[in-house]
Amino acid sequence: MEDGSWRTLGREYVYRSPWCAFRVDAVELPSGGVEAGEDAEEAARRELLEEAGYRAEGLERLTSVHTSTGRSTEVGHVFRCRAVEDGRGPAPEPTEFIRVVEVPLGEALGMVRDGRISDAATALGLLWEAGRGTEGGVSVD
Repeated sequence: MEDGSWRTLGREYVYRSPWCAFRVDAVELPSGGVEAGEDAEEAARRELLEEAGYRAEGLERLTSVHTSTGRSTEVGHVFRCRAVEDGRGPAPEPTEFIRVVEVPLGEALGMVRDGRISDAATALGLLWEAGRGTEGGVSVD
């Protein structure tokens, strides 16, 4: 994938005629994850640096969740840290589409509430952080 192309895992033609053909390709799109032999904390530090250009200080694991039970064995790990800008800047892979946005926690919670943040892991992390230190539950209103 050095040239920015996706890695094709499989290809199936679903229709062919002399005039056109339709096929379905299974591809691998890099999206951050734990590499073989790497622990989740190492991966979190690496991904934060690669994708956003920040170093993680005081990294703390909040939780791990199955992202799509019944469809996948994928486990998402949610961490909290103090993100410190790294002079090297981000270095995402060519197929990663990332836009770093910094907002205060209260505004981010509002973005979860109104649907502007809909990524499950991001929403979970923000809601988890909002509930830290509260007894009896979380209020995001």
